[in-house]
Amino acid sequence: VEVWHRPEAAAAPKSLPHTAPLPTSAGGWKGREETCRDTPASHQEAITCIAWLPTEEHHDRSGTPDTFCGGVLATGSRDNTVKIWSLPPATQLSGAPSALQEKGRGKVEATLEGHSDWVLCLAAVEKEGGQPLLVSGSRDKSLRLWGLGDDARWECAGVLSGSDSGLHEDGAARHTDFVNACHLARVSGLGMRLVSGGSDWNVLLWDVQRAGGKGGALRAFEGHSYAVRCLAMADTSSPGEKEKMLIASGSDDESLIVWDPRASGSGKVKQLSGGAPVLSCCWGPGGNWIAAGGGMPMNSMAGTTDKVAGWLRVWDARTWKLIDECTCLGEAELRGQGSEQYPPLPEQPEYLTLPSRMWEGEASARSDPRRADGDNEAHRFAAPTYISSCAPIPCEAGDLLVSAGDDLRLRIWQVSPAAVHLRATLQSRAASVAACIALPPPPGLPPPRGG
Repeated sequence: VEVWHRPEAAAAPKSLPHTAPLPTSAGGWKGREETCRDTPASHQEAITCIAWLPTEEHHDRSGTPDTFCGGVLATGSRDNTVKIWSLPPATQLSGAPSALQEKGRGKVEATLEGHSDWVLCLAAVEKEGGQPLLVSGSRDKSLRLWGLGDDARWECAGVLSGSDSGLHEDGAARHTDFVNACHLARVSGLGMRLVSGGSDWNVLLWDVQRAGGKGGALRAFEGHSYAVRCLAMADTSSPGEKEKMLIASGSDDESLIVWDPRASGSGKVKQLSGGAPVLSCCWGPGGNWIAAGGGMPMNSMAGTTDKVAGWLRVWDARTWKLIDECTCLGEAELRGQGSEQYPPLPEQPEYLTLPSRMWEGEASARSDPRRADGDNEAHRFAAPTYISSCAPIPCEAGDLLVSAGDDLRLRIWQVSPAAVHLRATLQSRAASVAACIALPPPPGLPPPRGG
């Protein structure tokens, strides 16, 4: 797990032409490795998902927005477990790329067991009173709720189990296949809401307080024709309004569907096309825009309508018109002279090299990734293979978006009402990049101008 940070002093002016080189290496972003597979009690298989929760240090208003304030990190893995890590606060990160050589700062605080198959998704939020709530979804068809017990230890607070019939005893919906995605949020006037998506093509909305592991979903949204891969939820309530939220779901059927739980019928508000499997999506600050990305994951047998590899699109959420296609073909100009600014990649672990540790077809997919005729089209080339994750970054200089690609790079994009420009490219030292998240600044402090 790596943490990247950009000092305010290195922030690029908002008016910087998108073709101009950024002033410092890696666009001014500096990173360090917080945890690694050599850390005691770390995962024994690949990490598939991450989530983050603040701690008292993060809420300490005496910090600065340029300081990583630590926190609690949750990671899910193919080893069927969830690990809770404590990340110590850090002073200003310095010395990229040398800072990436510092390993093992994180410490495993707890190992959460209970799933019988791979953990595929995680979501976390603070409950009223500051207590953490964590949700994990798995290939065992279930969702598990985790929290701190009376003895301040992590424990399972409920299980939303799957069902072969797709129904709970009270007739409410349940998942019948892998749970691939989940999102957790507090919604004005509604309380805690959980949304989950699975390989059963369905999106389910849960009331966390009511469910508690004993009830079925509040509502099922049906409209996808293949597995649901990603989810994002936005509280769209204006001041004085309540109970307004939108849900976005992306699928292997190449569509991004926006749902409104208040709407009658199917609840579908808008269906947007990706032209290729949709593997990640996120809402911009205030729900003003929505981004989605994807491509051809190695374990997918589907094709792509638009013949593209890694793609990323941003739409205006008020008009649903496309703002821009993201392209990284000009990123060499952003990196300047700089292949030397990236440290060498580490030796790959066994689960990425030994055929006995891979799923069927993974070895050939890694050695010879599938490409299509349209992969080199400049207007749809956000990554050479596929976009695995994307997230908005709070920033005073304008909305920023980070995307993670299977080429081991994180890309920082600046989103404006008329266009999306590439601002920086960061080289990960991980053997693969499964997910990325953006951490908010401490309460009471403005977002840093540089992100």
